[in-house]
Amino acid sequence: MLEGNPDIYGNDLDEKVTQILCDYNMHMDACRSSFKQFIFEFDSTDMAVQDVTKDLLRMLKLRYKSDAPRRPPRVILLGPPGSGRTT
Repeated sequence: MLEGNPDIYGNDLDEKVTQILCDYNMHMDACRSSFKQFIFEFDSTDMAVQDVTKDLLRMLKLRYKSDAPRRPPRVILLGPPGSGRTT
């Protein structure tokens, strides 16, 4: 049995989680539309850490214009709380 404030469990918790998920999706959609020409989405679900690392390194080394100066890549890790962003 969960302990703590009973006001945040049950239907109220479900509503709060649904609202947080909707807010997250809204922000993600805004980021995608604002930066669509610069975004490479990479889903690492069910992948080994070594495979993720190898694929990310390969993506960071991509050059689209050979004469263009190389800018430092900016990597943004997105995910809900508990998804392992800090790892």
